[in-house]
Amino acid sequence: MSNQHIHELLNQLKQEIAESGQMSEDTRVLLESLSSEVDQATNPDQDQPESMMDTAMELEASFASKHPVAEGLIREVIDALGKMGI
Repeated sequence: MSNQHIHELLNQLKQEIAESGQMSEDTRVLLESLSSEVDQATNPDQDQPESMMDTAMELEASFASKHPVAEGLIREVIDALGKMGI
């Protein structure tokens, strides 16, 4: 699983939520936080953020009932990060 694939999944996730017209400020902040944490985690010169998986899981829980497609995408992100050992 490549860093590029994770970033593509995050972009798809952002697009899906934006197109739904239901992106709350909390969701926007969590998505930006996760994107930043992934950038940090995939940069070998930086320490891995401790809260990244918590942020991803929080997004997954918030998407569970409102955004089934987004929930699937965030699960893919979580799986991809796990396969990279992050």
